[in-house]
Amino acid sequence: MGEAKRKKNRPCICGSGLLAGTCCYGTGGWRKEAGDIRLDDTGFSGSHANCYLSSTNTCSTKISSEHVISGSVLNVLTEKSIEISGVPWLKPGEKKRIGIASLVANCLCTAHNSSLSALDTAAGKFFEAIQKCGTTETRPGLEFIVNGHDIERWFLKMLAGMSVSNYLGANGVPLTGFHSSIDIVGLLQDPRKWMPPLGLYFTQSLGHRFRREDSFALAPLSLDESGEIAGMLGDVQGLHIAVLAINRPIQGSSLERSSYRPGRINFIIGDARHTILLSWDDGFVHGEITLTWDK
Repeated sequence: MGEAKRKKNRPCICGSGLLAGTCCYGTGGWRKEAGDIRLDDTGFSGSHANCYLSSTNTCSTKISSEHVISGSVLNVLTEKSIEISGVPWLKPGEKKRIGIASLVANCLCTAHNSSLSALDTAAGKFFEAIQKCGTTETRPGLEFIVNGHDIERWFLKMLAGMSVSNYLGANGVPLTGFHSSIDIVGLLQDPRKWMPPLGLYFTQSLGHRFRREDSFALAPLSLDESGEIAGMLGDVQGLHIAVLAINRPIQGSSLERSSYRPGRINFIIGDARHTILLSWDDGFVHGEITLTWDK
């Protein structure tokens, strides 16, 4: 049996439970399609004042008490509580551990929360893959695949929800102002709007050795003195990520030295080598990065 046929007849590495040949593996190799997000076609009409997507006029009448950070992600990262800092109601440098049940916000109607659920699922699988790649020291190597555009859009969803819920701050002052050029509805709905330099960056240097940590942190990203929110910075178990949501040159910023939209992330831990594939539909060639995890 050839290698291609073996791949087709094994469970898909996206975690769907289907055979790869009927899911993400085809004649062109591995490819995970982006989630179909339709914010302007929810089956509802009307605008809910407490939904940050109310401009679509497709809100339902009820507000969803969803987690500020997706439940699918929190379930991977922690069991009962999470440590937070940098929020406006804490002093600079102060940290506090709170139960994940408390991390809720009333900022999306039930229709739009449901429409965005595919992004929550994708993020949960992505962070679970990172966790497994950082804790599995034995062979054979693990393989995973996610759609990169879904991860970019999930970060934007988190950024929007945290902003309107006053979870973002600097020096005790809430940050709620997005850069005027950010089209939240368009970017959440259409991956084609994420043209360079917009998108996902991995800010560790190539060949970087680092220790896996039980950490998860999100912070707003600004590229100018206006203080307007331009994107998000993330620390996921020691892996540093940034998402830029404005069309602004990155020269002189930390992103200039970062890896933009890799197609493959290789994790080396002990004698094992694991891989997370990222699918992109932007027409560009995507490289790979290799990260070595210290025990």
